[in-house]
Amino acid sequence: MSIRLDERRYVEELKWLVADFRMWKNPLVPLPDGFEDDLAWRSYRVFGQTSPADIIALAVRTRDEDLVAQGEGFISDSVSMIDDEEG
Repeated sequence: MSIRLDERRYVEELKWLVADFRMWKNPLVPLPDGFEDDLAWRSYRVFGQTSPADIIALAVRTRDEDLVAQGEGFISDSVSMIDDEEG
């Protein structure tokens, strides 16, 4: 598998994580059962077994405002790094 394909797959997963995190944070409709578990799982899929994934998963489970803010920071930093590389 090429590095380019892996990079595109990562970008797609990150986009889904961003969308899901925003939807979870400010839902317009009731979210389906299991949404939070899927969001936590997606964070591990994007970030692996690292501190950002742990913080996002914990933020989702506890709704702790500080953890939510940290999770948003990790996600936006990742998006910014990709945008910088593409730009």
